[in-house]
Amino acid sequence: MYIESLNALKNYQNKNAINYKFLLSTKNVLEEFRIKSFPVLFILDKSLIIRKVINGYGAGTTDIEIKDIIDKMIH
Repeated sequence: MYIESLNALKNYQNKNAINYKFLLSTKNVLEEFRIKSFPVLFILDKSLIIRKVINGYGAGTTDIEIKDIIDKMIH
């Protein structure tokens, strides 16, 4: 999702009780990373290399997937 206003992003966070950080992006970044939907989660390794991209979120499934990926990366 491309939002031109920082205030719009803050309102979205408050309205949806989102307590994690958002990255406000430019259209160029969205195009470069081929982001077409949201949320998008990039899981990075210690060298800041993207190891997994997760598009969307499903309660009870995505959180398990994220934990499994991170567990495999640290073990």
